[in-house]
Amino acid sequence: MNDENRTSNRYLLTPNSAQWSSLPLRRSRRFAGNVALAILAATLLGIFLGFKHWLDGDVPSWTGEYRLLDMLGSPAFH
Repeated sequence: MNDENRTSNRYLLTPNSAQWSSLPLRRSRRFAGNVALAILAATLLGIFLGFKHWLDGDVPSWTGEYRLLDMLGSPAFH
């Protein structure tokens, strides 16, 4: 069948103003950045409060030099 024999109606559909206003809006990048910053702050605060390294006053790392392994806090390397 040839394309010439077929009749097809093609319309360009454009939404009206009510349809445009009903579309959901995307959150701004600033909002996403604030959410990411809040997650980062909560994670850091949770780690700091969870490990309670300030209570380990008798550990030599408080009076001596800090090494990378001391900072990581692995008991296998002490």
